[in-house]
Amino acid sequence: MNWSKMNHLKTFHAFHGSRLENFHSIMHFGLQQHFNKNSLFGQGIYLSSELGICLMYSPYSVGWGGSCIGSELSVVALCSIVDDPDQVKCQEDTGENKGRALAKDSLGGEVPHKYYVVQNSVLVKVEYLLVYTRHKVTPSQHVIRPNCRSMLLHWILRNKFICFIIGYGFLLFFIGLSGNVTFQRYFRYCTNKLYEMLGVHIQNTF
Repeated sequence: MNWSKMNHLKTFHAFHGSRLENFHSIMHFGLQQHFNKNSLFGQGIYLSSELGICLMYSPYSVGWGGSCIGSELSVVALCSIVDDPDQVKCQEDTGENKGRALAKDSLGGEVPHKYYVVQNSVLVKVEYLLVYTRHKVTPSQHVIRPNCRSMLLHWILRNKFICFIIGYGFLLFFIGLSGNVTFQRYFRYCTNKLYEMLGVHIQNTF
């Protein structure tokens, strides 16, 4: 099924909010109904005609530190939807088809006003991305090439649990070595060599 075969159906636009890290998959594979974790009003892709509603599902997340628009971003997709009465659940303004607002697997009853639940991913096409930034970046602050320090800090912020495990492992490792006789002898040897080097350096400077 493709859009060229659905010319007899009208289309409309709606917004979809999601976390920043999800948009890599959305841009490559589109919106997929089986990836949706929210199934209160039935399985499907949840969209809304109100931008403010979708912004609640798009929290600010840390992006690339060298971006000219800022490192904390929020993204909302503006989508085009084929208005299929059987696979797009919503409240109709005319009230002619009252059963359209209720999905068979809905746990919360009818789909609320200004919401759309699309049960077939073929009917949804992402057309635009609305990108929001928390802090405005001036041209003088724009860094084209991020340095190693900013990249390392960005990685640590995104992998706090892994850093904690690595740090804890190093702590246990050094605690174990502190009671090792061979390690203590080697440590004293290195310390004495360091003192000797410093002593020679100090002696030569006077």
